Amino acid sequence: MLMFWRNGKLPDSIENMASNILDSFQQYEGANIHSSYPQCPDQGMQSDEEYRQTLEIFFSKVSIEDRFNQIQRIYSLESKEYNVIFKVYGFEENTSEFSIGSVTVYDPRNVKRIKKPIVLDISGVENVENNELCVSVKVKGVDSSSMKLFARKKAERALGIIRREKGKKALTLSNAYTICDSDGNEVGAGSEGYKSGLFHYSNLTEFMAEEYKRLGIWIDNESVNPTVKVWLASMDWYRKAIESEQSTEMLLNAWFSVEHLFQGENKISLRIPDFLRHRPNENNVHALWYPEDRIANIQLLLSFVEIKHEIRNYADKIAVEYLPDSQMFFIMKYGKKYLLPKEILSKFVENNGLTYSGEEFVELTDKIMSDLKKDHLDEPFRLVGELRNQFFQNKICMDTLRNETWRVKDDIYNIYRIRNMLVHRATTNSLLVEYYAARALEYSFSLLTELKWQLLRTKDDSEIKDINDYFQKLVLDTNIALESVQNDEMSKFRKWVFS
Repeated sequence: MLMFWRNGKLPDSIENMASNILDSFQQYEGANIHSSYPQCPDQGMQSDEEYRQTLEIFFSKVSIEDRFNQIQRIYSLESKEYNVIFKVYGFEENTSEFSIGSVTVYDPRNVKRIKKPIVLDISGVENVENNELCVSVKVKGVDSSSMKLFARKKAERALGIIRREKGKKALTLSNAYTICDSDGNEVGAGSEGYKSGLFHYSNLTEFMAEEYKRLGIWIDNESVNPTVKVWLASMDWYRKAIESEQSTEMLLNAWFSVEHLFQGENKISLRIPDFLRHRPNENNVHALWYPEDRIANIQLLLSFVEIKHEIRNYADKIAVEYLPDSQMFFIMKYGKKYLLPKEILSKFVENNGLTYSGEEFVELTDKIMSDLKKDHLDEPFRLVGELRNQFFQNKICMDTLRNETWRVKDDIYNIYRIRNMLVHRATTNSLLVEYYAARALEYSFSLLTELKWQLLRTKDDSEIKDINDYFQKLVLDTNIALESVQNDEMSKFRKWVFS
C-alpha cells in the first residue's frame, strides 16, 4: 500500500528535490512508500477511500514516460542507519549511560552524539544535546518524520519497562528531537512542543506531572471511585491491545477496552440528528444504526467522539504550521519562509509561543487567507480556505459530517462482526483484520482519552459522576452541536469542537 507522507523530507535533500512528481517518493523500512511532494493533495477531512481516489486522479496525470523514467529510482532507494535523539526527563542527575536494545540513555555533557550540527537561518530549532540527559535510538530509514515516530515508539516502550521506585518522577521524552547519521552529522531537527491543552500549561512536562500525580493517586487507591475503576480496567485492555503482536489480538483487546465501559445497565438516549439518520437510496445493513442497545451505545458514542477528535485534529494540524517555531516545517512543505503578522499571531498564540488556541486560529482564517494571498502562497491559501469552509459553511460541513460519521459507524459495525467471529469461532475469514484492528485501536484511544479529560477536569474524586452521566452528556452535547450545523448556527459547532 502506498502511504503518502508530506511532512518530513530530510533538510539536506530539500535543495535536490526534483521537479517530477514521482521523484519525491521515499521508502521507509522496506514497507511503505511515502511522498513529500509539495503539490500532492492534502487529505483534509476526506475519508481514506476518498483520499485514495483523489490521489489516483492526481497521479494519473503523470505521463507514462515520466513513470518509466522514475520507477528505477523509486525502488532503488536504500535505508540508512541514523540516530534519533530526544531529551529525557525523570532520571537522577548522576545516571550512568545504559542501553536497552537499540535505545541508549546517555549524558551529553560526557559524550555528544552530534559532531556536526545543522546551521540553519531559522529560529526555534531547540538544541537537544545541552545539559539534559538524552535518549538515542538507532533506526533505519530515509524519511525523517517516519524515523522520528518509529524512534519515539521504541524509546517510550524501553522507558516504560524500566523499574522505578515509588515516588520517582515519570520518565518522559521531549517533543524536540534531532537526527544524525552514523558519523554524527545532524541531518534533521525539529520541535513539536505546541499543545492546545485544556489547561494551557506553559510546558508539556509540567502538564504531564500534574496528570501523573492524579493518575498515581488513582492507581494506588484500592477503593478508587467506581467510574475511575472502570476506566483504569479499560486502560489495561488498551495497553494489551498496543502490546499485541497479532492483529486479531489487537482488535479483540481494543474492543474489550471499549466494551468494558458499558458493563451493567446503560441508560443512554440513542439520539441522533435527522440528517445523519439515513443514507439516501441505500438499503444495505450498513445504512442502519445497530439495533441492539449496548452495541448501539458503543457505535453511537465512538462515532461522535471520533468525529469530534478528527475535526479538531484537522484544525490543529494546520494551525501548528503557522506557529513561530514551525517556520522550518513551513519551508520544508511549501518551499518558502513565512510568518504571520504579529497582530494575528497574538490572537491565537499564547504564553510567548508555548501554547496556541486552535479555536482562535479558525476564527482568524479570513485574515490569514488575506495575508497568504498577498504573499502569493497559493497552496497554503487553498488549505486554510478548505479549513474555513468546514467551520463556516454549513452545507459543506454537513456533507463532511455525514461522510465521516457514517464511515466510522460502518467501521465499528465491521469491527463488531469480526469480534464475534473471533470470539465464537476463534477465527475469521476477513481479509481486512489488520485494517480494522488499527481502527479499533484508534477509536478506543479517542473514547478513553475523552473520558480521561472529563475525569481530570474534576477538582477531586467527590465530583466524579457515574460513567453513564458522562456518556449521556456527550450524546446530548454532540446532538446540540450537530443540529446547530443543520440550523446554520456554526459558532455553536465551533465551540463544541474545541470544548
